[in-house]
Amino acid sequence: MTVAVACVAVVLVASVVNALQGKPVVTTEGVVDYAAPPSSLEAAVQQANSIVIGTVAHGRTQQQLGVEPPSTRVVYTITVAQVLRRHPQLMQPTFDLYRYGGDTDAGDHIIRRVQRGLPRFIAGHQYLTLLSWNPVLQGFEPQYGPNSVFELFPDGRVETSGQAAYAKAQTARPGAALVADISRVIGQ
Repeated sequence: MTVAVACVAVVLVASVVNALQGKPVVTTEGVVDYAAPPSSLEAAVQQANSIVIGTVAHGRTQQQLGVEPPSTRVVYTITVAQVLRRHPQLMQPTFDLYRYGGDTDAGDHIIRRVQRGLPRFIAGHQYLTLLSWNPVLQGFEPQYGPNSVFELFPDGRVETSGQAAYAKAQTARPGAALVADISRVIGQ
């Protein structure tokens, strides 16, 4: 399960990648302790709070101050294309998806925190995500980390960095088949 830390203040910081290109970047990898993925796609679908297909509009860094080191997240704004499972907190036509990581200005350099095993989302790309509502962040996160994120390509391919058997199996199938299976499990 994702470890949540209560913080004194939350500061939104616009993405600093372009503005701070002149500074050296030190990249650190973090391991996020998500709930263990279930053994099947059906179980993962049943346990997800919401399931959405959407396109990444952009990402920004959010830092939670009052803890050392500051808790850093990338908050991606997702434009909803299709909702397979609704959640009362899911806003449309866009919602925010929180991921571990982000860029922090350390004065003479940038600290870039990335999540091991789950590449950053790419603006303009479409993803199917199994989501979990995080009440501390007041936002959505991938339910099982990389095992909850499926990139859907225009040519029908599916890619995921997930290592669970059900996640890896999706890369051999068309995206439409993945959506049909999820819809079947949900009863749509």
